[in-house]
Amino acid sequence: MAIISGGAYPIEESDLAIYRARYGLPPCTVASGCLTITDLNGGPPLQPTNAKYDQAGAAEAAIDIDMASASCPSCRIIDVQVPAIDGIPGPVEQLHKAMGDFTHAVDTAIALGAEAVSMSFGFPNDNSPEAREIDRRLIHPGVAVMAASGDAGFRTTNEITWPSDLPWVTSVGGVTLTQQGKDFSQSAWFAAGSGCDTNQGAAIGAPAKVGALCGGHRASADVSAVADDVAVYIGYAPYSNRPPKWIAAGGTSLSSPYLAGLYARGGHTGRVFGPNTIYHAPSGAFSDVTTGQNVGDRVPEQSCPADAQPLCIAGPGWDGPTGVGTPNGLSAF
Repeated sequence: MAIISGGAYPIEESDLAIYRARYGLPPCTVASGCLTITDLNGGPPLQPTNAKYDQAGAAEAAIDIDMASASCPSCRIIDVQVPAIDGIPGPVEQLHKAMGDFTHAVDTAIALGAEAVSMSFGFPNDNSPEAREIDRRLIHPGVAVMAASGDAGFRTTNEITWPSDLPWVTSVGGVTLTQQGKDFSQSAWFAAGSGCDTNQGAAIGAPAKVGALCGGHRASADVSAVADDVAVYIGYAPYSNRPPKWIAAGGTSLSSPYLAGLYARGGHTGRVFGPNTIYHAPSGAFSDVTTGQNVGDRVPEQSCPADAQPLCIAGPGWDGPTGVGTPNGLSAF
């Protein structure tokens, strides 16, 4: 499986080794062929250019690669790095270049053999002709392409982020786990992204009743996984010069690579086209998440439309913050 990351991360292999050793996972090295680190053109890994943005990108990459390791310890992992500048806000021309670079990186990952690709980033919603052309380049039947649904909770119409708004990309929301004795309960993570994109058609494979919440258009998210308080290891900090450390991370950046690992581990991505197999999985393949919401006291600037509460409040069946729920084993993959 592959992750698409931003900026240089010179000690990625050694950081990953520390994480995997801590949890008893088998080594995954460049020399063994388990780990591949490349630029967006399939060339050598990026060299540091911008300490601030390289550090931010490395932290994201650490989250992604650790979660992919957790869900598929035996998977070969490919990290395709785009330039750090692609994460710097700028004019629309710069935005389109960044979107194009990330899209090209997905092409590179697939050319290198990736069967599942995770993108833990989000760009502003854009319905321009230039953006729509880039959108179409992310159509990859037979490859599980997914993106984090975002960490800003419920958004008003056409504010959910690209590329999780695309019908042919699986949008991955998030849940919080709460320990109860030896078990855990699940609830919607308070900041999991959700909403409608009426510039796009309904998610591929989604039941009509899901799309109907958005007037027959794209409703997000499709599925979810843990997105709150997860341990990851990051040792690269050229900007802050902080010592290497374990952090408790949160965000749908955790859940998207975790799902990508499950797709790759399941080994049946040939029949995947966007989230189609998620919506046609056998009964019991997902655990329904029925509590929690991504609006309210912790995200006070948002409100949940009275006529569309499934978009922002978890309940039986599909809902915006958690989609169809969280995976229950590998039967969906």
